[in-house]
Formats: sequence, structure tokens, C-alpha cells
Amino acid sequence: LSSIKFSFIFLVFLVANWNIARAQSYGEDFLGKLHISGEGGVAFFDTGANGQFPNDEFRVDEAKLFVEAAIVNDIYIFGEFNVITREEGNELFELGEFYVEFENVFHKENLLNFRFGRFDIPFGEEYLTRDAIDNPFVSHSLSDIWGVDEGVEIYGSTKNVEYIFAVQNGSEPLIQDFDSD
Repeated sequence: LSSIKFSFIFLVFLVANWNIARAQSYGEDFLGKLHISGEGGVAFFDTGANGQFPNDEFRVDEAKLFVEAAIVNDIYIFGEFNVITREEGNELFELGEFYVEFENVFHKENLLNFRFGRFDIPFGEEYLTRDAIDNPFVSHSLSDIWGVDEGVEIYGSTKNVEYIFAVQNGSEPLIQDFDSD
């Protein structure tokens, strides 16, 4: 299994390097394909004496930086850096999502796409509106199961069907006992 992983990673590395070299030979500017952006959310919280925020206060609910680059022809790399999130509450940079994405595989419009790396756990629909800019509500639902994990995700859509499948490690990213289990 580890030789299959190595072969896959090596193949992706070769394809990406070949395509970058080919794109550079045509004079395309890599920095022109680099996008740096960010988002944030602030809120006023007043939950009363028994709530999570007993004192009336303004809070930075979320602050994130994003880096995205088009490598070549429907191959992208994406990175998310969390400055502060509601769940953590500290003001340290933490890595959020970080993945390589292959879109429109076999040149079929959005039928087959995949990404590998570290991405949001695709469970339920609330993960789609996880960030403050996408969520019209002040808080998340009680059943909000959320996190990021490393793995492979395949997704796409046809006329009336959208799908997403993921195989992920299933543990905290920083917990590692270095066993094969």
C-alpha cells in the first residue's frame, strides 16, 4: 500500500512539474495565477448570565487568509490559514485546508473532480457554510460536526445529482503515534 501511495504522489509530482514547465515555456506568468484573499467576521454577543458570553462583548468571530494558485489547466493548489476561529479562540496562525485539486477530469464539465491533502470533513450540509462569510446565522447548529482531516475527496455533479465521497485519516491531524493502525 505504501508503494501505491508513493507511486501516486510521484506521478502527480511529475504531471504537475511537466505542466508547469510547459506553461512557462509558453510565457505564462505564475504570479498572475496566484490569488491571495481573506475574510473575517465580527459580532456582538449577549447570551445572558447563563450563556457562553455572559458579558456583552464585541468579538472577532473569525479571521482567515487564503492562497490559491492555478498550476495549469484545471489543476489548483489551495491553502487556508486561520488567524482566529470561534472554536479555538486563540490568535495564532493555524493551518486549515491545504490541498491540490484536479477539476474536470477527462474534460467532462464538473462530472469528476478530486482533491487530496487536508480539507473540511464533508459531513452534512453545514460544512458548506462553515465560514462566517457563508453563514447567515450568528452560530452553528448543535449537531454541527466539524473538522479538517487529511485524505482524498472525489466530487462532481450531473444534471440532477451532486455527489461527494471522501476517504480521510479519521483523527486529529496533530495526533500521531507512528503506528500503521
